[in-house]
Amino acid sequence: MHTVANTRREVTRLTAALAALAPAACLAADAPVPSKGDTAWMLTATALVLLMSVPALALFYGGLVRTKNMLSVLMQVFVGFSLISVLWCLYGYSLAFTEGNPVIGGLSRVFLSGTFDAKSGTFALASTFSKGTPLYELVYVAFQATFAAITCCLILGSLVERMRFPAVLLFLVIWFTFSYCPIAHMVWYWAGPDAYTAPDKVDAANATAVTRNAARKAETIETRCIGALLCCNRSKGGDRTNPVGTLDCYTPRRLTSSK
Repeated sequence: MHTVANTRREVTRLTAALAALAPAACLAADAPVPSKGDTAWMLTATALVLLMSVPALALFYGGLVRTKNMLSVLMQVFVGFSLISVLWCLYGYSLAFTEGNPVIGGLSRVFLSGTFDAKSGTFALASTFSKGTPLYELVYVAFQATFAAITCCLILGSLVERMRFPAVLLFLVIWFTFSYCPIAHMVWYWAGPDAYTAPDKVDAANATAVTRNAARKAETIETRCIGALLCCNRSKGGDRTNPVGTLDCYTPRRLTSSK
């Protein structure tokens, strides 16, 4: 009888323990896990955008200037891309992709804090446009960093032969902080599909896939025009008669002239 009673107590304790662990097990089973395929494709897309800037954009802009300015253009694109990538990890991602106000985000992700938990060894997840399809936040940070950097580098086409190298870097820092980050927050950021339940809100969020691209292009074109109007004309060795916007101004020098 004593053995039977002990056995019943053990069974009762085991049943209670399993009942207590059941909710946690269900939550762990229901928790979405990033797909390896999605992660691999996002890293591939990040590498492709990187190649669009370095060296593709640098070589493209370098072909539009005189031979003696080729190295200057390459350095502007290379250093500008690197500078914006560092600023993006320092504070740009936090200002663009964290909850704040309708204009700018917060500071919860400054220095990428919270994206990795060293104690548990887990990575933070970022929401996507599909429910139950998360993504590692660091992968999303890298993907968006390439877009931030290439957008700033696109402006360099309107500043070639008009500004000195330190002034170009200062302009990129100011424009990135006060123009790109707020616009990226207003156009790109949202709390994820799980934050919205009404069908009209879900449809509006999905529509940003088109809106965000148009906004980025308009943003870049506007800034290029401002740079062309406020900065001096491109000079030809002291001759400042080469007007901005003429065909000769953007003719590939390496094809038409050896100077």
